Amino acid sequence: MSQERQAVGNVFRALRKKTGLTQEAVAFRSGLDRTYVSMIELGKNSPTIDTACILCKTMHTSFSEFAAMLEVELAQIKDEDSSV
Repeated sequence: MSQERQAVGNVFRALRKKTGLTQEAVAFRSGLDRTYVSMIELGKNSPTIDTACILCKTMHTSFSEFAAMLEVELAQIKDEDSSV
C-alpha cells in the first residue's frame, strides 16, 4: 500500500467518524458501494477526484479542507517512516 493511499484512507475515516456516519451511511448518501468506501479507508483503493469530492460533500467537508488534512497526514506518515 502506498503512503498516499494510506493517508487518503486515514483522512476519509477521520472525517466519517467526525460526522458520526457509518460506512453504510456514507455509501448510501454518496451512491457508492459500502465495500468501496471500506477499501478507500483501508488504503486499498484510490478514489478519483470526482469520488473524493462526492465523499467530501457527503461528509460536509470542503475539498480544500480534505486536502489540508491530507497534507498533515502525509507529513505524519513520512515522519513515522523516517524514525524507524
